[in-house]
Amino acid sequence: MRIENLVYLIGGELKSSPCVSEIKGFSFDSNSIKRGELFFAKNKKDINQAVQNGAYAVLFEGWTQITDSEIAWIKVENIEIAALKLLRFFLIQKSIPIFKLSSVEYNIAKELSNDKDILFIKKDFIKALIDFFKKDVKLILISDTDSLKRLSLDYNTPKISKKVNIIKTYIFETSFIYDNIFYERVYISPIFIEEFNRVLNLLEERFVEFNLKNIEKLDHFKPYFIDNRFSLKEFGKSDKVIIIENDYTLLEKERSFLESDAKWAKKIYISDKKTKGFIFEKRFDKIKEILYNEHFNFALIAKKDLKLEDLEIKKTYKSLF
Repeated sequence: MRIENLVYLIGGELKSSPCVSEIKGFSFDSNSIKRGELFFAKNKKDINQAVQNGAYAVLFEGWTQITDSEIAWIKVENIEIAALKLLRFFLIQKSIPIFKLSSVEYNIAKELSNDKDILFIKKDFIKALIDFFKKDVKLILISDTDSLKRLSLDYNTPKISKKVNIIKTYIFETSFIYDNIFYERVYISPIFIEEFNRVLNLLEERFVEFNLKNIEKLDHFKPYFIDNRFSLKEFGKSDKVIIIENDYTLLEKERSFLESDAKWAKKIYISDKKTKGFIFEKRFDKIKEILYNEHFNFALIAKKDLKLEDLEIKKTYKSLF
């Protein structure tokens, strides 16, 4: 892209008279930047390294020392907005279809798909712009409503044209037929089967490669089978399960599902945000105390950065001395 066009497009101010006339890509990593690329100076301490490694342009806010007058130094009021304007320009130019997904659909697509075919946009426009140039993008997926509004581009929502026919459901798995193929006990809870169905249809219709086995990596309603010491067991090899959820908007839906589909089970619900039907507790030591002192089959827990290993009861060994 020619530097004069780039400066005009983002409403920037060229602070040097460069010998170079165009840039070949974008980067915000001063160590991996390639010769001819523009450097987004999120951290001004990295500028010298980026210039030494071959940056042809530096995009910055405020003031910075111009150390090489042969390259382009472009001042902007906001780096993120500059990246947004560039991204919008390239998306319009390429006419790639954009789809608005729910957070669950977005994460399902991220796990199932071959990442090189899809541009996933989630708030960070600089990263999205750089990823756009690294991939052969067939499809753009966005879950963040604010990002979609800021891009101000037309978009679609996924529809179900080919139905997943459910054969049998379990708490954390579903057996189904899709496209005349039988899939047995796939690691997708039936509470997400509609979102799963929409994503399958979307990826197939847009000729994006996907792998159903990858769905087991999905972080929503994630089960961890444990023993009495809270040590991890193989899937299905225990009647005691910790379920971790980081999306608080899903908690009531997940609680209702457990209440209706696991009536036989003893259940505990804990959240560090006030949620109907959940024990409200922010302190990790108190959460541990509840789990250690109560009998349960399922414990649905919503707490940021909760790690199963932090719950494990460590073995103690007696000293010989």
